Amino acid sequence: MTRLLQNIQDQMQRREEDAAEAHGREEASDQRLQQLQTALNTLEARCLRCSRSCVKEQGLESRLREMEESSKNSSAGLSRLLLAQQKTISCYKEEAKQLTQAFQQKLSSLRSELNRQKQQAQELEIQLEADHQKILEYERQVSEHQEKNTHLQRRLTQAEQRAASKSQQLSVMSQRRGAASMMDLETLL
Repeated sequence: MTRLLQNIQDQMQRREEDAAEAHGREEASDQRLQQLQTALNTLEARCLRCSRSCVKEQGLESRLREMEESSKNSSAGLSRLLLAQQKTISCYKEEAKQLTQAFQQKLSSLRSELNRQKQQAQELEIQLEADHQKILEYERQVSEHQEKNTHLQRRLTQAEQRAASKSQQLSVMSQRRGAASMMDLETLL
């Protein structure tokens, strides 16, 4: 995008320089025209003064015609140059207008894309926050289940210990009863 801006600025700078150069040429041609006009006026004044001398008058008339012809040629050349410069400036202005429109369209497109991405980022942030809340809830539930499991494990261990103790007591009692039964049998025999 900065290259496009730089290209546009460079083209605008060249066009401004061309316009300034054309303006300078136009001013120079105006000055030349004024000089020629002044020279023409001077010659006319001399012609009037020299009207007594026919030879001088013919020479001056001839010179005057040459200068008029030269002035016409210079004016025509300057007019052509001015017209060409005006056409060039017009083309540059049109091209600058088109480049500006293209740049504005690109800028508008990029702004739309940026807004779309901002909206998408906001939606993702909202989703992330919701997911974070779910994770916190799941972690709380897992913690509760772990506490319940620990409690149940403790109770199971206690129950196993009681069962083992009862089993041992039963074993001891059954051994005692077996021994007592053997003693009773021995006494009976």
